[in-house]
Amino acid sequence: MYSVHIKAQKVLKEENLKLSIFTAIDLALLSKQGWLFSVSYEQYIELTSAYGLVLDNPNILIIPDEGLNVGVEGFLSIHDKLEEKLSYSVDGGLKNIKILVVLRGVSQCVYSQVIKKAIINKKSTYENTIQNLQNTG
Repeated sequence: MYSVHIKAQKVLKEENLKLSIFTAIDLALLSKQGWLFSVSYEQYIELTSAYGLVLDNPNILIIPDEGLNVGVEGFLSIHDKLEEKLSYSVDGGLKNIKILVVLRGVSQCVYSQVIKKAIINKKSTYENTIQNLQNTG
């Protein structure tokens, strides 16, 4: 009997299947292998619109495209959050990334170098949080 991850790998390798990008990503996560998806503009917009899926999952990294950086001035855009996630992922050596998604035709990306880090969690006090933020610059 095949395990789920072997079945998922087989389905993803079938070239004549028309899977939605979300189904393909679900199968890729189940397959327990690393995958690169080169997606169309429409698929990129669809994925980045699923805000929680792409930002909250530490195994999925969508490379932000500078040409699609639109948003309201003064507010963080999805692109800004994707660039921030890319920067931290690169700083961590892409350790947890299992699925990498790029816009088809894009050959470069922009990210920031992480210079300082501060850990803020449930145990952090207000004063400690303010101090950590001030120390990071």
